[in-house]
Amino acid sequence: MTAGGTTVLVVGAGSPGKRRVYERLVELGARLVIADEPGHWSTSLAQEAIADRCLAAPVTGDPDVDAQAILAAVEAAGARPTGVFTIWEDSVTVAARVAAALGLPGNPPQAVDAARSKLRTRETAARLGLPSPRAHRVRSLDELYAAAADIGFPAVVKPEFGALAMGCVRVDDVESLPNVYRFVRDIVRPEIDGIFRAGNDLLLEQYLDGPEFDVDVVLEAGRCLFYSVSQELPVPEPVFQAQGMFLPPSHSRRAVGGLVDLSVRMALAFGFVTGVLGIRYDVHDVVAAGDLVALRATGHGVHNSDHLGFPATRKPYAMQSMHLYRAVGDRLAEHWGVRDELGALHQVGAIPPPPAPALDHTRATDRATGHPR
Repeated sequence: MTAGGTTVLVVGAGSPGKRRVYERLVELGARLVIADEPGHWSTSLAQEAIADRCLAAPVTGDPDVDAQAILAAVEAAGARPTGVFTIWEDSVTVAARVAAALGLPGNPPQAVDAARSKLRTRETAARLGLPSPRAHRVRSLDELYAAAADIGFPAVVKPEFGALAMGCVRVDDVESLPNVYRFVRDIVRPEIDGIFRAGNDLLLEQYLDGPEFDVDVVLEAGRCLFYSVSQELPVPEPVFQAQGMFLPPSHSRRAVGGLVDLSVRMALAFGFVTGVLGIRYDVHDVVAAGDLVALRATGHGVHNSDHLGFPATRKPYAMQSMHLYRAVGDRLAEHWGVRDELGALHQVGAIPPPPAPALDHTRATDRATGHPR
């Protein structure tokens, strides 16, 4: 697999440990444009010719403001990315907005927002009828007392935003609430970790005892093509600082399958399927003559985003197409194509189908006799 000809806009380069990811992208043929805050370590990637350029854009923690800053930097630099990418959790909400504004593939910002906020994740899951622990937002010690009266004990105090279980603490009784609140509040500060620029509200959440799992899935057209399930090593509670993980998990295949099914259902319900991920091409005919190659194909997909200019309908479609390519050596130099986009829009319900042609009965004839009916 190669990414030749692709200009990737990296939104938030993350820590220096991510360097090997960018080196690999370049090995695959991608050109990198990195957008991050002024003075970030990633500027060295441009100096070393790993990235084509680095764009300075201030980071405030407000995804709308930060996305506009990146879009302005991209416009000022005259960059023309063909893809938007991030592997830095702090930047996923910004990357979604940048991709949407540029008309490039990506997950819907509202889905990313719901997954990024732990409270919105719980609320969205409950609204969709998916299993989720009960939780309340907490902005003060008084609100923590009120939440505890409803949630009960044991419970877990955690930040709305964050990573690596920072600030996640089990609380077992009402007497412990003030100390736990002060402890977590002292952690959830941007000076401790930039991820908390997104917000410093807390949650009090129902405590669920048992092992913890990480589930990674690859989806296409609503189907799970690949999954990986890892089990977390036990942590020394009452804090939940991650100690590592192992796979395969020490549970039955049936139990693991249930975790995967729940994860896929939640991802789809949140809207984490893009049009690009949902496309498959069937090639029916290929004809070559000299430096020309012609093919006939059908593209199959699911209309899971608004990239066609209409709200997602979640309906499948099959779009027929014809393509003619001119090759020079081992590269394609020119391409001409015709595809039935109108038919696809009819299939997904974005526009109504044309009316059926009316039969002119005055000219209809009987096939057997040739005489008018």
